[in-house]
Amino acid sequence: MATPLQAACFDEFVADFRAAAGLDDVAAAYATAADSYRDAVDDGTQPQAVATTPLFEAAAAPIKQLARTLDNGEIAIEWGDLHGSDPAAPGDFLAHRAKFKQQRFESLVDGCVTEGFLAAPRGTTEYATDHHRCPHCDSRDVNWIAESVLCLRCSRPTEAQ
Repeated sequence: MATPLQAACFDEFVADFRAAAGLDDVAAAYATAADSYRDAVDDGTQPQAVATTPLFEAAAAPIKQLARTLDNGEIAIEWGDLHGSDPAAPGDFLAHRAKFKQQRFESLVDGCVTEGFLAAPRGTTEYATDHHRCPHCDSRDVNWIAESVLCLRCSRPTEAQ
């Protein structure tokens, strides 16, 4: 890794993978990630800038997508939920990611396994359209992802009307 903060983010990934796989020591892995974040910051760390880099967004995306699956396709985890509210304390701000995930990640994985699907990533959305309908759940709320127009509710392809 180029920086200690990137190494801490990989510790966060390790904890996520342990949680998703149902392995032991998930709490310890998240604690390691949180400690790594606290140890990696310095006086010049701008945690909001760090948290919006591709690596850190990639680490945040799975929990957001899991939560969306169980919340009818809506955004269920906001920025403040994942990071806390005080970027003036960069170590704690970034460590909050690991603490939050320790509380929620495993149950979200379990919920998605029970539901039997994972929502598509969120793209551009439109509610109550008159031009698309989901043949599976009859919703008219759509989610544009790449070249696809998917149902915002069940992530299946919609039909143009």
